[in-house]
Amino acid sequence: MTLRVLVLGDASSPHLLRWVQALEDQGLQTLTLSLEPPAGRYPRFSPLPVRKPSRLRYLWTLPEVLRYVSDWRPHLVFAHFLPNYGLISSLLPAEVPKVLALWGSDLLLVPQSARWKFWVSRNILRAQDLIVVDARMLRDLLKERFRIPSGRVWVLPYGLRREIREISCSEADPRLIVHTRRLSPELDPWTVVEAMVRIRDRGIPLKLRMVGWGDLYASVRARVYWRRLYDQVVFIEPLPESRIPDLYCGGSIYLSASLSDSTSVSLLEAMALGLFPVVSDIPGNREWVVHGLNGFLFEPGNAEELAAFLEEAFYRKELRERARALNRALIEERANWEKEVGRLTKAFRELTAGQQAPGS
Repeated sequence: MTLRVLVLGDASSPHLLRWVQALEDQGLQTLTLSLEPPAGRYPRFSPLPVRKPSRLRYLWTLPEVLRYVSDWRPHLVFAHFLPNYGLISSLLPAEVPKVLALWGSDLLLVPQSARWKFWVSRNILRAQDLIVVDARMLRDLLKERFRIPSGRVWVLPYGLRREIREISCSEADPRLIVHTRRLSPELDPWTVVEAMVRIRDRGIPLKLRMVGWGDLYASVRARVYWRRLYDQVVFIEPLPESRIPDLYCGGSIYLSASLSDSTSVSLLEAMALGLFPVVSDIPGNREWVVHGLNGFLFEPGNAEELAAFLEEAFYRKELRERARALNRALIEERANWEKEVGRLTKAFRELTAGQQAPGS
């Protein structure tokens, strides 16, 4: 039997398209519903109507989603992101198995912003038959804060495709730091800028290549010029996914100063392609980086400590080379996208075993 999966999510995100393509590769049949226009070619896609008021736009789509459940008769609904498509999923009939994929910020930030948001988030989570997270720390948070049993949580790192894992690039420029994170408050680009000031003042020949995207882009760029970092920091335009390996392969150190994160895809990409991680000491990063072994962890918001670790990473070539081998092996073991999606697909089949699709 071909498993039919109704996917609910933001189709403008390449992450959702990658999920859909992976499920199709595993032999599942998908239909994607989204209010947002698709960023790529989906096997089967239908737009959901956008109605006002905009704050209730996801709730207004419920009748349309119910119609697709009745007509297309999915065996399972796979929703992405807690407060919007997860909300729609939680309101569907109980006889339809529901799986919710959390993307990190939707669990780490949204429920904490207001008491009523926590209450709504808890009810959405409890309505799910299975919850997919990309880090163990999210599983622990679900258990401790939301009382979701561990048996209903599936940890699946948003791993790397085979073509990325198989790329082999040597360290091109030991002076080059690569920063690909979004320029937004929770990812703390200010600490990065201040650390580069200290690097410059110490006469260390490190350069930073920073992808210019996010709400704080204009402010960060202004700060860079105000701090006279013209020669140390270069902004580049956001690259298509196919060009990301070229960016990583040009440098030697990967930098992320995030204050809140789960498993970062950019961290996994950097590790797979041989960059030495210097990242903030938060739970999501500690699942992948052991300080002093395969990277450095610095206190979040501490520009002085970040600068010191960047300096040490630059001067210790033998540490970078050892970490390169360790990280590639770690990615192959724990971030093999095809293997992990195959395991999840098996869980989908077990979840729907013995059940008929609605209307069948």
